Amino acid sequence: MRCIVVTTAAAILLGSQAWASGGGSVGGGGFGSTSGSEEPRQTSPDQVAKSSYNRGVKEIGKAKAADTDAAVATDPGKKQKLVDKAQKGFTKARDYFLAAVNARSDMYQAWNYIGYTQRKLGNYDAALAAYDQALTYNPAYGEAIEYRGEAYLALNRIDDAKSAYMILFRDARPLAAELMSAMQKWIESRKLDAKGLSPDDLDAFGKWLGERAAISEKTALLGAGKSSASSWN
Repeated sequence: MRCIVVTTAAAILLGSQAWASGGGSVGGGGFGSTSGSEEPRQTSPDQVAKSSYNRGVKEIGKAKAADTDAAVATDPGKKQKLVDKAQKGFTKARDYFLAAVNARSDMYQAWNYIGYTQRKLGNYDAALAAYDQALTYNPAYGEAIEYRGEAYLALNRIDDAKSAYMILFRDARPLAAELMSAMQKWIESRKLDAKGLSPDDLDAFGKWLGERAAISEKTALLGAGKSSASSWN
């Protein structure tokens, strides 16, 4: 029963029926499967989860690099190729993380990265659902709170983003600083394209952000360091 439940959750986040029917792109016929007369390799769910997570982390690194290069590329053709490369990388990474939670549903780090990759792919509702899953298993996981705050910004959910910042400011100052930076970039982008946000709301948020930045500068940077995105050990 557990596998059915987890697979269904993964299929919802992926946004298709392919995963639930065994058509996910990671591993083809499944991890540990063999063909012909070979003896099947015994692989535990925990091993599958760890292996898939580590592969996903590597794919995210490559996708991020392409995304960064695309942002500074000036040639339109090259820029589009880099964008496509990044999107393919985030999709591949997402599928590895889906395989991880399909094998071990409580791996909150993998749920967090499902949210991250879905957000990078523009699937914000699926991203929020994944962050919620991560925080269900570990409510204090600051990285998921920060990433979810950025997803809230993309959806113009200002009050939710502010709440995320305040939690991080209390519990994880380095992550609060990251969300602050994302908020400042978001303000600048919305000045160019409001995307449905009213000028009054934008001005009010800008004022709040300035006040919070001033408070942050006056307080000592406290511990609660950012979670590492290193391989699962």
